[in-house]
Amino acid sequence: MKEGLVISIEKANRNRSVIEIPLWIVGDFYDMDSMATEFEYLAEHQRPDGKIVLDRKTGEWQALTQMQVLA
Repeated sequence: MKEGLVISIEKANRNRSVIEIPLWIVGDFYDMDSMATEFEYLAEHQRPDGKIVLDRKTGEWQALTQMQVLA
């Protein structure tokens, strides 16, 4: 089970109606450089594990995930 989470404001998608901020799940790290290296790899080779979405019209936030169900 991985316990770390990276929120990337840099990779956020913005338009007039919504802001979507992507999230990636990463493992536990004692060293910030190791975590940054892992995140750079994940951001290039894997879709985000979820996203936080702000609906600008209503002012409501949503948390959405891309969870995979293993059989």
